[in-house]
Amino acid sequence: MKEENGELKPTLKQTDDYLPTKIDLSLYELTNKTVNNITLSTMEGQRLSDNVPFEKYNDYYVSVVIDKPGQYIATLELADGQHIRYAIEAKTNPDSFFYTIETLKEQLSDTYTELTPNIGKHKITTKNYEQIASITRGPGTNTFHAELTGQKEGSVIMEYENSIVMETAVQTGLSVVVKKIGVIWNVDIGFNGFTTDM
Repeated sequence: MKEENGELKPTLKQTDDYLPTKIDLSLYELTNKTVNNITLSTMEGQRLSDNVPFEKYNDYYVSVVIDKPGQYIATLELADGQHIRYAIEAKTNPDSFFYTIETLKEQLSDTYTELTPNIGKHKITTKNYEQIASITRGPGTNTFHAELTGQKEGSVIMEYENSIVMETAVQTGLSVVVKKIGVIWNVDIGFNGFTTDM
C-alpha cells in the first residue's frame, strides 16, 4: 500500500519468489505400487534428503514437493525391494507463481507385443536409428524390444507390412521414443498411426 493524494492505494511489485510446487510421479506401469520411502538427490549424486515427505493417491501416483529450481533425481523405494528413479526438472515460469515441472521415469528398455496376428513384416524407416535405440523382434512373434544405445534422444518409426484398421484409427506400426533429463533416460514403445472419421 502507498499513499496518493491522501488515499491509500494497493501497489503490485514484481517478485522472484516461487511457491513450493507439487509433482506427481506415476506408478501406473509398476506391478508393485507400495512405496516405502523416497530419497532426493541432485543430478550429480549429492543427497538432499533421505526421507522425502510424499502423498499417495488413486494407487497410480505419489506426489512430492519441490521448492527450488533445478534438476533432481527422486528414487522410490518399493516394498518388494525395487528402486525406481525419476528425473525431475523444475524451471521458473514468468507467468506463474509455481515452477514448470517435467518428470521422466528411468527406463532403459521397453517391450511391446502386438496382439493383432497378421501384421506381416516390419520396416524401420528412420535413418541411423541405431544411434537412438537398438530394436529387435522375437523370431516368429509380434514382440518388439527396444533398448537404449545412449547416443542421442529422438524417435524411431517402424511400419507394419499390414496396417491394423480399427473403428476410429489405423495403426501403421510402432514408434520408439527416447528422452533424457540430466542423467536419466527413458525408452518407450507405442502406437503409431492416425485417427479416422469413421
